[in-house]
Amino acid sequence: MFGGSDEKPLNEWISIWLHPRNTVNFLMESKSTKFIWIVTMIAGFFNTLGSLSFDPMNDTERFSETLRWSFIIGTIGGLFCLYAVGGFFHLFAMLFGGKGKLRGTFMAYCVPNLFFIILGAKWLLDWFLISRGLDVSAATFSTFQESLFIITNKLAIILLLCSSVAFIISIAEVHAISIWKAISTFLIPAIIIYYFILPLLYLMLYYIWRSCVA
Repeated sequence: MFGGSDEKPLNEWISIWLHPRNTVNFLMESKSTKFIWIVTMIAGFFNTLGSLSFDPMNDTERFSETLRWSFIIGTIGGLFCLYAVGGFFHLFAMLFGGKGKLRGTFMAYCVPNLFFIILGAKWLLDWFLISRGLDVSAATFSTFQESLFIITNKLAIILLLCSSVAFIISIAEVHAISIWKAISTFLIPAIIIYYFILPLLYLMLYYIWRSCVA
């Protein structure tokens, strides 16, 4: 896709669903650092778009502003998370006896980000088809819109679970460690990051965005 060789007839967007080991090996062999940057920036954009979509002040008139700030915050945040969060995962992989290099961890970090890019379609559906942001209390939805909202939320949960499993398998493959060690490598940093560090970071970025668009 974003550069690399064509030596192996593998499509990473398809293989991530059933063959994450093959996917991460393919990425390490055929993709460049530029691929890592682009994937993490796009995933960061969609993750930020999803977070900002939950602002009850959002409506269709603010959609262009939300897109703009999602791009700015998401792309910068995506690159920051690549090195900060990816480096954190790499540290714990080493503590559990991992043998891979930092670049391998970054490629493993790319695998769940491919799922996040696919998940981005959910946020766009919420915006364009539900048409009122996600302030459910202030909107009157049709049966179709309510059904769509439920279905996309269920799919989002499935994609998040798939991304976690794919990342664990990719870490195990890159660092030649057991699945149980890979699970620990994923869970311990994830708990620290997602329950302590990221909430503070997103809160700070959220208030910066709100002050800019107010």
